[in-house]
Amino acid sequence: MKKMLYSGLIVLQAGAAESVTAQSIPPACQQYVTAINVCGADLVKLIELRKPADLENTKRYVDTRGLVADIRAHIKSDGYDQVAQACATTARDELQKGIINVTTMLTFGGGMTSRCQQAAGAIR
Repeated sequence: MKKMLYSGLIVLQAGAAESVTAQSIPPACQQYVTAINVCGADLVKLIELRKPADLENTKRYVDTRGLVADIRAHIKSDGYDQVAQACATTARDELQKGIINVTTMLTFGGGMTSRCQQAAGAIR
């Protein structure tokens, strides 16, 4: 499971940034998807102002569609409870790295927002 979620974070770097509706995803996983969507949108806005040349790469980086697809696939194959447990334990470090990277870029770029702080702060 950890391998799947880690590869899901890599997929964050391979798609286009769009909001993903994550239905039927365990809350332990959903909290990361939500935080990356919220903070990722803020990062895209910051990059549009500060480094427009990096905009497309940033959009690909914060895209959560691949992560959500991986989670859903593992729910089908491994079961909802096992995926929820993995997001809360074994995959937690890898999921945290994704949101930490985004919030760090926002903080040091002067673009941290209260909505991102709330989304990241809601992670348990």
